[in-house]
Amino acid sequence: MSILIVEDNHDTADALALYLQLSGNTTRVAYSAAEALVIANEWQPEVVLSDIGLPDMDGYALILAMRGFDCLANTTFVAITGYASDSDKIAAIEAGFDAHMTKPVDATGLEGFLRRARASNKPAR
Repeated sequence: MSILIVEDNHDTADALALYLQLSGNTTRVAYSAAEALVIANEWQPEVVLSDIGLPDMDGYALILAMRGFDCLANTTFVAITGYASDSDKIAAIEAGFDAHMTKPVDATGLEGFLRRARASNKPAR
């Protein structure tokens, strides 16, 4: 799978990217929303994993912008964030994320979700 990780914490982003690469995925990392928009438009990942609390644009606005790209129509979007309340989960789904996972994310659970979502070639909510 091609996976774009959007996370402003370099250590967190790089560790998740390495884990996913070792699991056979192709990854790219964006440390800001602006960088993510450029990469997503050029690379067209199958999956976008995004933090909500980004410095230049929150993750909700980022996903709303990405949902406007025709080239990302079949992309699965997952919020991976420290925002863990029920209202945060609802806000993520309403903003356009297909799923919400709380940090620290369970890597096995994330991989399982992504396999199911991509196998059906549509978001698995």
